[in-house]
Amino acid sequence: MNKTTIKISVLAFLGFMTYGYAQQQQQDPHRGKVGINTIEPSATMDIRPSTANAQKEATTNEGIIAPKLSKTRIANIETPVEGTLVYATDETTSPISAYTGNDPKVAKITEKGYYFYNGTEWMKTSSNLSTSDLLWAKCPGIKNTANEAVCLKNDFGNIELKGNGEKSGIIVRVFSDIPQYSGGFSTIRSRGTTRSPQVIRKGDNLLTFGGGGYDGTTNGNFFNTSAMFGYATKDWSANEHSSNLEFHTTLGKIRKKRMEIYDDGKVGIGTLNAPTSQLEVIRTDIVTNGYNRLASFLSPNMPLSSSSHIIIGKEHSKYNSGSIDFVFKAKDSSTNGIGFNLYASGLNSNPEGPYILFARGDGNVGIGTSSPVEKLDVRGNAKFSMKNNNTRIVIETEIEKYGHLRFLRRINGSNTVLRWDSGMDDTTETGSNQGSNYYFRAFDDSGQLIGNRMIIKRNNGNVGIGVNNPTEKLDVAGNIKSSSLASNAGNRHVYADANGVLKIGTNDVTTLASLWTEDVTNNSIKLAVNSDGSTRSNTVSILDDGKVHASSFMGTNGATIFPDYVFQKYYTGTSSIKADYNFKSLSQVEDFVKANGHLPGYKSAETIKAQGYVDLMETQLTNVEKIEELYLHSIEQDKALKAKDAEIADLKQRLERLEKLIQ
Repeated sequence: MNKTTIKISVLAFLGFMTYGYAQQQQQDPHRGKVGINTIEPSATMDIRPSTANAQKEATTNEGIIAPKLSKTRIANIETPVEGTLVYATDETTSPISAYTGNDPKVAKITEKGYYFYNGTEWMKTSSNLSTSDLLWAKCPGIKNTANEAVCLKNDFGNIELKGNGEKSGIIVRVFSDIPQYSGGFSTIRSRGTTRSPQVIRKGDNLLTFGGGGYDGTTNGNFFNTSAMFGYATKDWSANEHSSNLEFHTTLGKIRKKRMEIYDDGKVGIGTLNAPTSQLEVIRTDIVTNGYNRLASFLSPNMPLSSSSHIIIGKEHSKYNSGSIDFVFKAKDSSTNGIGFNLYASGLNSNPEGPYILFARGDGNVGIGTSSPVEKLDVRGNAKFSMKNNNTRIVIETEIEKYGHLRFLRRINGSNTVLRWDSGMDDTTETGSNQGSNYYFRAFDDSGQLIGNRMIIKRNNGNVGIGVNNPTEKLDVAGNIKSSSLASNAGNRHVYADANGVLKIGTNDVTTLASLWTEDVTNNSIKLAVNSDGSTRSNTVSILDDGKVHASSFMGTNGATIFPDYVFQKYYTGTSSIKADYNFKSLSQVEDFVKANGHLPGYKSAETIKAQGYVDLMETQLTNVEKIEELYLHSIEQDKALKAKDAEIADLKQRLERLEKLIQ
C-alpha cells in the first residue's frame, strides 16, 4: 500500500465518521432544541461559547433567548426546577386570560415578561419592576417636616404611619366631599393558613387593640396597660358567628377587665358573669367612708347639693336617703314639649330644677337645654355604649350631605361593624357576615365614583387598589410614587434582600447596582451605568423578544482548576491540578460512548433534562478538556503517520533497488 492509498483511506474513514455522527444527530430524540456553537444541545437552549468569543478581548455580540411560553404551557411543566427562567407571552392566539386552571405555581403570571421558578411558584424577575411599584409615599398636605408621615395611598385616601408629633400612630384618612362610602379598619381571623383557612373555634381571639409603654427601667420593659379584645363565644359555622368584646385597663401592675359587650347585646361593667339585663353595672370596690357612687355627672365649681349634678348611688352622709328619683314633666303649652329631670330625694333635693332632657313639639331634642335648635342639641359631652339587633348610631346632615359615622349590626343581613362615610350615598358597608369584602371608596360632589376603589378581599386577604378582584396580596392598577425617595442621584433600582425586604439602591460605589434603562432606539432595556456611576459604552441589553446582548460573559466557577491537567498528566504521568484525572485512549473513549451514549466528562441528556439547566462554565471547562485531549490524540496520530511515511519511503527505496536488479 503506497502513501496515496493510505491518505485516501484516512479521508474515507473521517468522512464515514462524520456521516455517522450526522446520522446520530438526526436520530436525536430531543431534536427541536437550540444549540449555539454545538450540534448536540442538551436542553431547550444550550450555549457553548467558542474559544475566541470567550476571550476578554473578543468583540462579538453574544446573547441568550429564554423560552417564550404561554401561561398554559408553563403550567403544564410537570416538575419545574428552581432557577428556571422563561418568558411568558400574551399572544392573541394564546392570551394569559385563556388559562383556566388553578395551579398556584402560575398564579402570579398576570402579564407578559420574564418569570423564574423559586421552588414554589413562578415569580416576576426584578427587571420587570420599576420605581412606580413602590408601596409607601410621603403623605400629601403635610407641611411640618418634623411631623412628616408616610402613607399607603391612592386617589381615595391614605393609610398613614405617623410619628414625632401631637397625633402619632396609624391614621386611616379618606378624602372626599360626598358622604357615600367609608374608610375603616378591620381584622380578619382564621385558623389554618392563608391557603387553607380553618373555621373559628370557641375562645379564638378575633380582635386585639392594646396600648402600653416603657417603664423607664434599664431592662427596657414594655407593658400592655390598656386593651380591647374580641373573641368567639362558640364554634363558628355558616349560621353561627357569635363573639364578645372586652375592655381592659391597668391599676398599679394589675390589668383587669372593666367592661364586656356580650354576643346577645348585653353590656356588663364590673361584672364577673354575663349580665341579666341590657346594661349591668357593678361597683366592686365598695367603700365605708360614706361615699359609694356608682355614677356621677358633676358641674364644675358647684356644691354637691346643686341640682346641676346627676349622682347614682350613695353620696355623702348628708344625703341620707342615697337614692335618685327620675322626674317626668310636661312643659307649658307655649313651648309644647316634654321635659325630663333627675333629683336627689334626700336633703337639699330640687325636683323643680333645670331640665336634663327636653323634647320639643317640633321634634328637636335638647340634652342640657330646654331650647334645642336642632334635631339633637347636646350642651356638653355625650357617650354611646350600645350593641343590639338593628341598633345604629348615625351622625349626618341631610342638607350638606357630608360626614357620616355609623356602627351597624344586622343579624339576618349584612353586618357592618365599622363605617365612616364621606360622600352622598349612605348605603356603603365596610364588612359583612355574609362573606362580602371591605372597601375604601371616594365620590365627587355629584355622587359619581372617582376612579376604582380600594378593596380587601375577605376570603383571601388580597388588597386591590384600582382593581375589583385582586389576584395578589397587593394588586395595584396604576403607578405608585414615593416622594420621600426622590433625590438628585437620578434613577435608582429597587431590589429584595435575602430576607425579602425591599431596598432602594444608592449612588454609593459600594452598594450601587447597574441600572436598567430603556433603549428606545433598539427597542430594548439595557444596563446603562457602571458601578462607579459612569455611563456604560458596552451595554448589556435585553430585547423584547428575550434576546440578551453583551460584549462577553465571565464566569469564576472552575477558574482554579483549568484543564491544563490534561497535558500535565499525559507528559508527566501525574497531575497536581487534578489528581484523579485519567487520559483515555481512543478505544477507551469508544467503549465509553458505546456504553453510555455520551463522551466521558459530560453529563447525559437525561441528567441535563432532570436538573433543568445547563451549567455554562462547567460545560465550557469540559469543552477545553476535550479539546486538549483531541490535540494529544492528533499529535499521536501525526507521529504515527510520520512513522508510516518513513516506513513507506524505506519500502519504496527497496522496491526501486529491486526493480533495477531485475532489469
